[in-house]
Amino acid sequence: MQEARIGAQLNHPNIINVFALEEDEKSACIIMEYLPGGSLAAVIKNSAKIRITDSIRIFSGILDGLQAAHEVMIIHRDIKPQNILFDAKDEPKITDFGVALLPAAFGGLPDKIQSPEGVIIGTPLYMSPEQISHGKVDARADLYSAGA
Repeated sequence: MQEARIGAQLNHPNIINVFALEEDEKSACIIMEYLPGGSLAAVIKNSAKIRITDSIRIFSGILDGLQAAHEVMIIHRDIKPQNILFDAKDEPKITDFGVALLPAAFGGLPDKIQSPEGVIIGTPLYMSPEQISHGKVDARADLYSAGA
């Protein structure tokens, strides 16, 4: 529900489009756009070298998408190559807002539900120092993760 709520607030060329949330008494399903271009993780794994122009284009797209999310107070908290997918035109799109933080003051769930005490949220290899040490996380944590 939180991921769908967050996705519905975002409309940017570098963020996956969420179309609908379907649910019944046992499960829920988020309907999103299809991105046929694979992940940044696959590009990194399968490429001996990524051209500098491609690196700049990809990283700029990620930063543009993060800026759009941060402008509406959404912190992704799990930026990593596996969560960057490419559309048919090879444009990067940020996906998987499943652990994103949307403060309760801006329509999110209560903070204690989104950030339970003692629980690490994110992928440690890409987490900022304050995120991994349970400190206060803001938009800068996403920028750190993008750089990592």
